[in-house]
Amino acid sequence: MTLEALAPELGLFVLQTSRVGGLIAAAPLPWKEAPVKLRAGLVLTLAFLAHGMPGASPLEPLNATRTLLAVPTEVLVGVAMGLVVRIAFSAADVAADAVGPLIGLAVPSVFDPLTLSSATVLSRIFGLLMALLAVLVGVHRIVISSVLASFRVLPAGSAIDPSLATFPLLKMVVSTLVLGLRLALPLAAVLLMTQVALAFLSRAAPAMQIFSIGFAVSLVVGAGILMVSLPDVASGMAADLSSIGFRIEVVVAALMGR
Repeated sequence: MTLEALAPELGLFVLQTSRVGGLIAAAPLPWKEAPVKLRAGLVLTLAFLAHGMPGASPLEPLNATRTLLAVPTEVLVGVAMGLVVRIAFSAADVAADAVGPLIGLAVPSVFDPLTLSSATVLSRIFGLLMALLAVLVGVHRIVISSVLASFRVLPAGSAIDPSLATFPLLKMVVSTLVLGLRLALPLAAVLLMTQVALAFLSRAAPAMQIFSIGFAVSLVVGAGILMVSLPDVASGMAADLSSIGFRIEVVVAALMGR
């Protein structure tokens, strides 16, 4: 095989690697904490699998100029697909940030390796729960199969406008905010009633110094309600995670102009 015949295949592999790399970089799945070499190997392996799929080649042959111009687009396509997963995972942060100040766990923070920033203790707990549920639901398999299937309906090197994915992603952000607040609502309601009860008690008996024990009471009540409501919270998270495959299909359809 001559170099001229090999060049289009190499360009196609570069574009497929770019899309998969964008997905791996954006999706907050367990591979985010893996070593760089392992992640690079995963990207190359998935790109190699995509390269051998029937129907994954563009309609027009690739040249060097077209390949270089298409690399940023393919990266953005992969990032858009990865953002679907990241947005779904953000429901845990929304719920934790809504409840954390009421329990009293908004001040202490720990380092979150997924976002490379500090997170509250409750956010970390909910984040770990979301990651565990993602593994149980099989989100990693859904994401990998979705990115491989995207090369059939949207071959690498196709004329794509990444901005078409903006509106579906914004709708997913709104849905995630609603889900996070819905998950936090039972906890927040009980904790709010606890705060109101403490306020009335301090008003009725000022000598009891309610505010000196208010934090402990809120913490104990919050921990108890959290343990009781955790199965329902996990059920809501799992139901949302199970729709990630459909959401990725929506983004891919939007990129196709449908």
